[in-house]
Amino acid sequence: MNPAPLQDEELLNFLLEAQLIGEADLRAIKRHTEKTGLRADQAIADLAILSDEQIGLIVADLSKIPFTKVGNLKIPRKILDLIPGKIAKENLILPMKADGNFLQVATNNIHQAELLQFLEKKTKKKIKLFYAATMDLKNALRAYEIPLAQKLEETKKAIEVKGGKQGAEAIANLLDDIIYYASQERASDIHIEPQEDEIIVRVRMDGDLHDILFLPKEFEDVLITRVKVLANLKTDEHRAAQDGRIKMDFPDIKLSLRVSVIPIHDGEKVVLRLLAGQTSLNLESLGYTQQQLNILREVMQKTHGMILVTGPTGSGKTTTLYSVLRIMNTRDVNISTVEDPVEIRLPGVNQVQVNNEANLTFANGLRSMLRQDPDILLVGEIRDTETANIAVNAALTGHIVFATLHTNDAASTLPRLLEMGVQHFLVASTVNVALAQRLARRVCPFCIQSKELSLRKLIDLFSTFENFDAKHFMEKISNGGRKRKTSEIITIYEGKGCNSCNQTGFYGRVAVAEFLEVDKEIRKLISKKTLAGDIIAQARKKGMMTMMEDGLLKSLQGLTTPEEVIRITRE
Repeated sequence: MNPAPLQDEELLNFLLEAQLIGEADLRAIKRHTEKTGLRADQAIADLAILSDEQIGLIVADLSKIPFTKVGNLKIPRKILDLIPGKIAKENLILPMKADGNFLQVATNNIHQAELLQFLEKKTKKKIKLFYAATMDLKNALRAYEIPLAQKLEETKKAIEVKGGKQGAEAIANLLDDIIYYASQERASDIHIEPQEDEIIVRVRMDGDLHDILFLPKEFEDVLITRVKVLANLKTDEHRAAQDGRIKMDFPDIKLSLRVSVIPIHDGEKVVLRLLAGQTSLNLESLGYTQQQLNILREVMQKTHGMILVTGPTGSGKTTTLYSVLRIMNTRDVNISTVEDPVEIRLPGVNQVQVNNEANLTFANGLRSMLRQDPDILLVGEIRDTETANIAVNAALTGHIVFATLHTNDAASTLPRLLEMGVQHFLVASTVNVALAQRLARRVCPFCIQSKELSLRKLIDLFSTFENFDAKHFMEKISNGGRKRKTSEIITIYEGKGCNSCNQTGFYGRVAVAEFLEVDKEIRKLISKKTLAGDIIAQARKKGMMTMMEDGLLKSLQGLTTPEEVIRITRE
């Protein structure tokens, strides 16, 4: 039933011998396991050294148990009921199939001996274990959830039968269900929008808003009051905008939400922003290429300099920065940030919230933090000359500085600093990497399908855009030095639409990025105040891919679609 436990040392030695990890990776894994209490396989996925599925396949093989994918299984309710939902979610264990005297169970923790013994007694069946990747399991465990529409009907019946206080409690519980549903659907925001005769609830999934519920108008007062109480807002204030925060604990997840309430014509509109949690801070999950991950890991080894991240709102800048900080956050360094607002709480990091009324601006906050003996600094946004100069000088005097600003691409960040009044020789000597990114919708892995077309047709689709260089891209996709021909037939992918992706064909998002490493030649160009176009040309000679080229490559890998790449990268 229960395989011999796979010891951390056994796994790590195997990975070292197979050259899947290096000595630096080994040290990072051991630090992370000591800090978090996680097993080595969990730490490896957490640190994005190997993907969730890669490490799962290795652990399953070494433990001599089968590996399985469960995300899109259709499991009958009678099988699910063999293991109570609370136990299944808390322990990430999923019943898949009853076969005679055996129950097939998938989990990412194969050493839960006591739990397995309990399940054998409860089900009166012998447990046959399968290993499944963590995120795949979490998706499959949604099968235990009762549909929101059904819960709405139950709420309506409760109000009809009970009314009064108990009816109000039923509406409040429905809000909890909406929030939990949104988190399970990977939503970033929940919109509660009062209309003249109803309330519309929408969630933003993979960048787009989707209607999920239409509630009776009589729910409005209780629903909005419930939000205000949870966020510690004034319940008797209906004419002014209010902002707050909510923390919610569910059996299998802890959520932090930012709350905005504003008065509109038909009542008060609420937007709840679901803030990224610790488990979301994973570079691998963002979809960077191995080359891009290597650049980030190299940056983490430096002792001073600037790392600039640019992109529009919702492009994953904060998640990227905090994923890096989370890895660098050890007991031997002091990390401080100044942000507006502080979106993600990272234990061990000193986070300062901008407060203009108290004259705590980005510049003043950064200046104060430099007197706090920091090793690593994060500036939420460089908005003005003063902040830019302080950040650059901090990077020059032995600090690692992460910062964001708004430009269209990576190369433009360098001239932008010059425009803000930073001396060109300071920019040239301090910036290590400029990173620009967007988030493209991922092709749904559960309904993915392929189609063929000529490489020429695909290149023609992109050649109308100035930031696409067909010749450079053809060099990038050469196979082992073999030049590709534009006449050859290639395969691209799209999602057909299924229940897992709500018939959209997309499931999650992937980063489309360009990494500009500032080397000796680039520093010379900065010193000469060269335009962004010339900087890009030089960086391309050294192998840099633009966002559009990176996105097109990811479309050939089946991660997204060419149309999606054009949508997010065209200027």
